Amino acid sequence: MSSNSDTEAERRRYIMERGSEARSVVFLGLTVNFFLTGLKYSAGFLGRSSAMIADATHSLSDLLTDLVVYFGLSVAEKPPDARHPYGHGKVEAVLAAICGISLLLAAGSIDQVSFPLRPQWFHSE
Repeated sequence: MSSNSDTEAERRRYIMERGSEARSVVFLGLTVNFFLTGLKYSAGFLGRSSAMIADATHSLSDLLTDLVVYFGLSVAEKPPDARHPYGHGKVEAVLAAICGISLLLAAGSIDQVSFPLRPQWFHSE
């Protein structure tokens, strides 16, 4: 019986360490994406560059997915409880789906964000 509880304690400790490392990496990415997004939008609007604005929109998408993952990891590392006897690790699959959907939304919005800055010759009249 003691062996089983020792194994469970080791598993929980591993999950906590893994979650802590993952959150550290995600926080670094979140910080970098925050500054990149601001710089890219500034350069895009000041330089009237639709390519830079499109890239800034992609960075904004990365920033938002970083936020989802950062807070989702704290849910994923929770220990098993009465409602979730196998733990909360499956939330990682939901987070991956949210990240994928946000990338699709970002791709769809890039054209809309950069539309006003297209050159005059681009518009058909």
